[in-house]
Amino acid sequence: MELLQRSPAEGLARPRAHAIELARAEVTAALQKLHDDSPNLDPGVLKQRRSQVLLQLKRVAPGRATAFAAVEDIRGDICTDGPGIAGAAGATVIAYFIALLVCAGLGRRHLPLPLPWNDWVRAAAATGIMAAAVYALPAINSAWLMLVAQAMTGAIVYVASALALNIADCRSWLADARALMKPAGAQS
Repeated sequence: MELLQRSPAEGLARPRAHAIELARAEVTAALQKLHDDSPNLDPGVLKQRRSQVLLQLKRVAPGRATAFAAVEDIRGDICTDGPGIAGAAGATVIAYFIALLVCAGLGRRHLPLPLPWNDWVRAAAATGIMAAAVYALPAINSAWLMLVAQAMTGAIVYVASALALNIADCRSWLADARALMKPAGAQS
């Protein structure tokens, strides 16, 4: 009790770790039982049991449950009732984006830094313009030529958009770079 009063985090760490270990063991046993029973189950029951195991997994590892949902079992079946690996990848990206927002929100309380929203919006606009230009390219039969054409188009359009939108005051950087490249006695 004294440990809980001095440092609640330390006092609760051991019971929490023990509870997580027990829950993981339970999920592992459920996965093994599902694997062992799967050849004898009809598809409807198998789907229901997979959903139950996935729910158990979400309680133990909520951040990783979606990734685990797309893991293949021994026979090569995808152990999910949802959109599969693409859905797991999308859900993982969304989860990391939410974690980024939460960390940024919590971090701003302790270390408020100015965020360059205008430059971010300009960069997003330049990226959109570049994506539209690359998407508008006609198809080329050679994959290598298509890759080179897309890369070159993307680079040229993004640089032009960045200069036109003056992202992060890049025009003044360019002017400073030009001034540094002039020969010592040259006039402007």
